[in-house]
Amino acid sequence: MLGQIVAAQFDLEAVVAELSRTGGNPGDAQNQLQFLSSLQRTVGTANPVALAQMRSEIAATVSAAQAVAAQGRTAASPDDKTADLAETTANTRRTIGDISEKLFERKVLDPYLTFASPEDEAEFRRREAERQEYVRRELAKGTPEGALNASNAAVAQLEDARDHGADRSPDFDTLLSSATVARDQQRAAITNAGVSTSTNNQEATNTPQPTSSANSSTELDDVAATLLAAGVSLPTMNSAPLNAHGLSDVASLGPATTSRTV
Repeated sequence: MLGQIVAAQFDLEAVVAELSRTGGNPGDAQNQLQFLSSLQRTVGTANPVALAQMRSEIAATVSAAQAVAAQGRTAASPDDKTADLAETTANTRRTIGDISEKLFERKVLDPYLTFASPEDEAEFRRREAERQEYVRRELAKGTPEGALNASNAAVAQLEDARDHGADRSPDFDTLLSSATVARDQQRAAITNAGVSTSTNNQEATNTPQPTSSANSSTELDDVAATLLAAGVSLPTMNSAPLNAHGLSDVASLGPATTSRTV
């Protein structure tokens, strides 16, 4: 429930910022934000019985906030493509916010997970924690790219969990389908609106982007030329050029010999 409230708050905060930027009136969205903040404090201190009784109130408040956010986005959007992107972004953020709550807070897939070893589980939990923080941070941006990045990370987490048996859960197919559809629709809306995004895939938090081979080759050639100019002779590699496998080959060449002329 807290996840739904937080997702609605993100939507409204983005709408308030956009309306302020475009000269619109953010009053309704700001009022709705205050209602949500008050409700969030109440939910945070309520006991389980009170929470069960508050479900309908929470659902109604979240729905009202979503309606106000949609109206605000329409008012702030200068054209149909932008309006479509804003609406799709809001839908993506709601979907991923809900999926994130189920994955990271309620851990609905945990009973079905299996691991080869304690180390295997530890690595999975590390990736899970990184993705949870990444999703939270990207959703907090309130931007189309942030929504796309968060959806990428949600899909990555689901696929990771599937590799550890989560597809045995009756919830798994629905979660993966929802996350994948949200990601694809978000990407399509961004493309249709002509918005450029930086490269930021689902593994961006734990998989460094590789350096291009062209750059590595050029840099290594420069290093080799400098060494040769200084009188350092490098061993001949008949089976592969010096720069065939990137900078990692430098360590495999063995010690260099230095020729000096007296």
